[in-house]
Amino acid sequence: MAIRRIRRGIGLLLCAFLLMGVLAVAAQAADGETYVLMNIPYGEFYASELNGDAPAVDGVTSATLNKPRTGMLAGGSYHQNADGSDISGVIYPVLVRDPSMLEGLNRVEDSARVEITVVNRGKESTTVYEGAEALFEAPSHSYYVLSETPAYYKELSRTGDSFAFSAVKGEVASVDGVTAALTLGGRHTDVEIVLENTAGIESGAQVSGVVLTASDGSRYGLRHVYNIWRGTELGWNLDEALAAIDGKTITNIRYYTESAVIDYPVSLPIADLGSTGFSDIPKDADYAEAVIWARKNRITNGTGNGIFSPDLTVDRATLIAFLWKQAGQPRPEGETSPFADVAEDAWYRNAVLWAVETGVTDGTGGGSFSPRETVDMAQIVGFLWKAAGSPEAAEQSFPGVPAEAWYAPALAWAAEKGLVSGEGFAPAAPCTRAEIVSLLYRAAN
Repeated sequence: MAIRRIRRGIGLLLCAFLLMGVLAVAAQAADGETYVLMNIPYGEFYASELNGDAPAVDGVTSATLNKPRTGMLAGGSYHQNADGSDISGVIYPVLVRDPSMLEGLNRVEDSARVEITVVNRGKESTTVYEGAEALFEAPSHSYYVLSETPAYYKELSRTGDSFAFSAVKGEVASVDGVTAALTLGGRHTDVEIVLENTAGIESGAQVSGVVLTASDGSRYGLRHVYNIWRGTELGWNLDEALAAIDGKTITNIRYYTESAVIDYPVSLPIADLGSTGFSDIPKDADYAEAVIWARKNRITNGTGNGIFSPDLTVDRATLIAFLWKQAGQPRPEGETSPFADVAEDAWYRNAVLWAVETGVTDGTGGGSFSPRETVDMAQIVGFLWKAAGSPEAAEQSFPGVPAEAWYAPALAWAAEKGLVSGEGFAPAAPCTRAEIVSLLYRAAN
């Protein structure tokens, strides 16, 4: 940590102690004043950094229990429960002017030791956190007494069980030239930002907090794992309070670490994705509910930049990928494709292998899968029927559909389930993205 010069009288006293071989147990700027590292809940950390009318930082429940417990992913935060079901807040230096404010709080000593074992992407790893690092899995307002004066800190106020913290004290640096790559409908979240040329903050750096400022002056606090990952990558979903920034322009991104506060001036317009998550899907569209379901279940992120393209036709590769994702993206048992037109590096290869193994498809004949062939209505009901296990349905006759048609059993099942109407069924009609997700949604529900 950066060290500030302590006022002369205290400095001389410390020097005398050091000469005598006596270590001071805490950095003190005046009698009774103590600097500590403290676990600060998100709401309390950001309260003084945000405008009064800014949305509060949510309590967070993680969808992946191992991530909050993985230091390289959640560095700068803490979780007070050992099962990883939430990320509680920020670890940050704090000035305590009256030691009585620490009464009743959990003090983490140098002897503290926490061993955390996690499994991420099938790999188990164990990390030992000792001393101050043990704050990572300690209750809110736990603290570790510092032996040096930090360059950046908050000041604690306490009334009974009510805690408040000042804005961060310390010089703020401003760095121009940062570039921000924006993705709507990203891999991790609905809105994703990747920063480059961030002098002072590198990818993978431990970050205490981030505040976004919009052109209207509103400010928004970000949380670890959900909104901050790999240091320079940020994002949020539509169902978070942070989504209130959609439709505005971000003008500044402020980073807080234990050794710096850095402003990155930017001009980054954020499209208003509305309630559906896509700028081209109005909330009153008859397929809007299906599109929201498909987005939330990661069946599709659209066609890029917050666009869903509802009227775009769907090819066989895209459809098989939709079905595979709806099934939970199971890993296929084999690695060899029976189709000559499915390359080893094809983005949909695992989906095709899964579909072959589960009997969803046997291709289009002649050892081909025909990934770029447009899907028609007959194919989609056939795919859905096979994905459901080819269940039997009562025989029905439909106008214009020969009884011996290969898709007749699938159509009978789909009509019985209410997925399609047999009246006016057009087997050769190409399917659009809106129609596909609507059928998948009805089949799933």
